[in-house]
Amino acid sequence: MFSSVLGEQYAAIRRTRGDGNCFFRSFMFSYLEHILESQDVSEVDRIKANVEQCRKTLQTLGYADFTFEDFFSLFLEQLDSVLQGNEESIRY
Repeated sequence: MFSSVLGEQYAAIRRTRGDGNCFFRSFMFSYLEHILESQDVSEVDRIKANVEQCRKTLQTLGYADFTFEDFFSLFLEQLDSVLQGNEESIRY
């Protein structure tokens, strides 16, 4: 019953690991799929500006660059890949 109702409204389902980060992981998949479909350059620019501001804030608070640089670098690389229409970049 429940799955048939969902099937009427949604074309597919993406399962995610229930490890305490499942909401954030699901949100990011949805967000990246939105960017992939819309190719919204202004949205990506807005996010990149926020990431840069966050980087500066962390540096100001005394965090060492190595504690967040990899995360920011990978995230920005992922955004650029999705913006280029690379569907492979958001596979499981």
